[in-house]
Amino acid sequence: MEAIKRFMKSAIKEAEKALSRGDYGIGAVIVRDNKIIARAGETLKTKPDPVNGHAEIGAIRKACKKLDSGYLNDCIIYSTHEPCPMCMTAIYWAKMKGIIYGISRQDMIEHMKSKGSEKFSWRQIDLSCKEILDKTIPNLSIELTEGFMRDECLKCQNSTKSLTCGLYNRGILSMLKNHTKCGKFMPPICDGWFLTIQKI
Repeated sequence: MEAIKRFMKSAIKEAEKALSRGDYGIGAVIVRDNKIIARAGETLKTKPDPVNGHAEIGAIRKACKKLDSGYLNDCIIYSTHEPCPMCMTAIYWAKMKGIIYGISRQDMIEHMKSKGSEKFSWRQIDLSCKEILDKTIPNLSIELTEGFMRDECLKCQNSTKSLTCGLYNRGILSMLKNHTKCGKFMPPICDGWFLTIQKI
């Protein structure tokens, strides 16, 4: 299974969109025949749904709808973060071909310890994708690529620091759009640690 950068970059874009909404910076895309058929970002903070709010679950649901099938046999999921046990199990139930992720569960645990907050707690169940796959019966031989473009994916995770400090929210952006007399404002741009607003 070849890991392709442009697909992970698309997952990162979904993570950036989620971040700009005030959600965890996690994104996922599903690829079939070298084409993206579904994409999703985390919505745990903006929608009251602790299951479908996970990026991987959102992408799986969209892909199943698009293909009109409960199985995604020839599909590969790219996720900026290692899928949690719930998402990993959904990937198995969907009979997906492979998983490619950037940030590991251990990365998230370390992030939780150092930067977790009341809003962004980064709660974890310390069970890896590999451990879950090893316990599946039958074993579907789902391929696993770990740590792909990890550094790029980490930028979205680290950017939650800006949000938890209260430097950005949708209310501020709305105020800028509605009250400026000097021109329009573009949406915030995430580039790692900073969120900026560009005037055009």
